[in-house]
Amino acid sequence: MRKTSLKIAVGTPQTSVADCQCNGQAIIGMMGKAASMNVDVLLLPELCVSGCSCGVLFEQELLLEKALEALDTIVAQTTATDATLLVGLPMRREGRGYDNCVAVIRRGEIIRIFRNTGGDIEVDGVKCHVIIGGEAANTDAKVMLHLCAETACTGHEKALRRQLSERSANCVYALASCGFGESTTDVVYPGEALIFDHGECVADSMPFSFEEQMVTAVCPIDNAIANLSFLPLDCTPSAYNDVSANPFLPLHEEIGAWCEEAVNIQMAGLAKRLIQAHAQKVVVGISGGLDSTLALLVSVRTFDKLGYPREQVIGITMPGFGTSDRTFHNAMALMRALGITIKEISIRQACLQHYADIGHDVENHDVTYENAQARERTQILMDVANQESALVVGTGDLSELALGWATYNGDHMSNYSVNASIPKTMMQHIVKQVAASTADMTVRDTLTDIVATPISPELTPTDEQGNIKQQTESLVGPYELHDFFIWHTVRNHYRPRRIYQLAVEAFVPRYSNDIIRHWLTAFCRRFFSQQFKRSCMPDGPKVTPISLSPRCAWHMPSDASAAMWINECEQL
Repeated sequence: MRKTSLKIAVGTPQTSVADCQCNGQAIIGMMGKAASMNVDVLLLPELCVSGCSCGVLFEQELLLEKALEALDTIVAQTTATDATLLVGLPMRREGRGYDNCVAVIRRGEIIRIFRNTGGDIEVDGVKCHVIIGGEAANTDAKVMLHLCAETACTGHEKALRRQLSERSANCVYALASCGFGESTTDVVYPGEALIFDHGECVADSMPFSFEEQMVTAVCPIDNAIANLSFLPLDCTPSAYNDVSANPFLPLHEEIGAWCEEAVNIQMAGLAKRLIQAHAQKVVVGISGGLDSTLALLVSVRTFDKLGYPREQVIGITMPGFGTSDRTFHNAMALMRALGITIKEISIRQACLQHYADIGHDVENHDVTYENAQARERTQILMDVANQESALVVGTGDLSELALGWATYNGDHMSNYSVNASIPKTMMQHIVKQVAASTADMTVRDTLTDIVATPISPELTPTDEQGNIKQQTESLVGPYELHDFFIWHTVRNHYRPRRIYQLAVEAFVPRYSNDIIRHWLTAFCRRFFSQQFKRSCMPDGPKVTPISLSPRCAWHMPSDASAAMWINECEQL
């Protein structure tokens, strides 16, 4: 008999990438919970049997074999339940390769297997349509069951909800997306379990949960008249203003929620790496500057959410020849206020010994003088991490990666780089937001002063009063210009002439045409010449729509010539 309503459950199981047996047990456990609630349909994410982020492991015979074994185990456990279960898994293709499949299971039988594209099924007399990934659909089904593997970035969740509201205008739409356990390398999966009924969200999960989640809703079917066709799901955030002086920030949305989403993505990526590495300690180099401050805040909040003691966050401040009184005091004040373990290790004597060993004049403040300090600090961080069975949390940001403003095998390197997709200008807003939302006045005042401190690597001696003498933006140019250039070069693929025109519109009269032209030329030169550092950058979560990781979409040759780009800049 055809039902007039369906009780739908959508789940995001705790997945272990490439461990099909473990994932199978997690799915069986979730199926048991759904059965106890008498659901009609249990929808689970794309490729949840194997994990969606297996990459080239999908080509391995062993993985495909174990995925089928796990499926058999799952099927055998459904004999006593009336619920229809949908699970995603890879299956061997004839010849070579694999197919992205969905198995539809009920009462100990596989009713249907879809390969790469979905289709219609009947659930208790109700026509439902299965969607895999972001495929387009043509159907008159009244219930859409969508298995997907959407990765997170700022603005993604709001864009997804907007699209699902539109898609469900005349039907029921359920979506299961991969969650926390899938996060790996440079991407984070938020774990969205959503049910929309006629444009309204009737059940939703908590984004970026570290645990498995399941949501349910009873959805009437009689008044559901599906749209006959859908465009492919595209949840790329669109609320950006390309002519804004800061295109990384949202156009209309509340900045506080935007910043909170960014931190949640950072936390989820770091938490997954800690769990995967069986590490319960991190080491962070704390300079009193903006980058290390955000890395520390993310580390502390991650440990709080995991239930790890804050004392297992080890902050190391490493004063050198250019360390100012202001940054040193801010570093110490922030670490004390946050209740982490503090280590102070001066690099001065070690660097003097190193200069003597290689025959470098200590009065020659050249690149060797500066980079030796950065590499000494990295050595300390890595060695302390070995002592403590900890991970080194990197502090470098997107702006520095684009410009190559990092010491190769120095601050360029870490075990996990939480700021890798966040530009300087956005980072300032995030730290300001954290300062505004904290009740601890010491933390608030310290963060406020850190944001106001001139950006500097502090690698050359301070002035006679102990103040910062080496200021980054006087050397490489204003970060707000460079972040603007990054956005339009990487996201929009614009040529220098077009970027210059937009920059004039956005920044004049704050910056003259000549200054914009000068720093755009410098950006092009550095962006090309420093690609080799990005080709071997450490893992870090994609937080904004832009990542320069070679493991994401940015595949740039290290030896490409910048001549055409620089020539066009010089002709402006």
